[in-house]
Amino acid sequence: SLLHGELFPLIPYKELNKYINLLKFLKSNNFVEVKKNLDLLTPELKAIFYDEVKNIDKFIENCLNAKNDNIEELKKIEDSIKSKKLNRKQKQLLVINSNPRLSAGTGKKLMDYFVSLYSKKNKHSNVKKINLINENLRFMDEEMIDFIYKRTKKLSKKNKELFDYVNKNIEIINSSTDILFLVPMYTLNIPSILKCYLEQIASFSWYYYNRRMFDEKNVYIILTRGGNYPQDGIPYQSGYPFINSQDITMTAIMDFLGLSKKPFFITAERLDNPNELNQSISNAMKIINKI
Repeated sequence: SLLHGELFPLIPYKELNKYINLLKFLKSNNFVEVKKNLDLLTPELKAIFYDEVKNIDKFIENCLNAKNDNIEELKKIEDSIKSKKLNRKQKQLLVINSNPRLSAGTGKKLMDYFVSLYSKKNKHSNVKKINLINENLRFMDEEMIDFIYKRTKKLSKKNKELFDYVNKNIEIINSSTDILFLVPMYTLNIPSILKCYLEQIASFSWYYYNRRMFDEKNVYIILTRGGNYPQDGIPYQSGYPFINSQDITMTAIMDFLGLSKKPFFITAERLDNPNELNQSISNAMKIINKI
């Protein structure tokens, strides 16, 4: 009540608790207390806090690599980080394609259609495309696993390249406002190349960076497959058609990464039937039109 009396009418009464909790949070003396007190922040303030935490490593890295040790150089570093914050307000679509058929196919047709509509609706947006088949991805070996978990080993040249690659992609995901995945069905699930990519992103975020997951984003997933499968997380049952794990796997991974608790699926099924192919594509495009 004392605080409210001093600042009234700067702080509306209905927002009083928010500011009291903010003051309590600011009294945290270390990161252990900060972690315990995160629930004191509103979702908006928590998002700002996470954004600042992500900038700490970049700020330190820029300071260590600075050409000069003076106030002008420090201002340049701060301005560069500030500029990136402003740019994040601009729509950024990240397209992650796990389909090896880059030149043709139903998946590419739907992906191009989605990107075209997205660009028309968001005229000043940027689109970044990653074709995983061209990324020379490889699975983590024992050396990399020990480095992520224990940080006890120096990395070989090939694993240093992998380390840099994963960090680069974490930054790309962080800077995106929307993400589109193209996911064909492979052996009733997602392609191994996509699992490899997401596994590396998840392992670095959870273990190496101490559970520093992503902010929530708009996640769209184009699923292409033959046959007709149940959706929305129906549990596995032996025998066709209860053998679809695409939806469940992608939903679980997106939730774990913090990207989305409920990604938006655009499903094109029965693609193995020539008589239904065009109708399936048309139905998927209608779903995209509603986004």
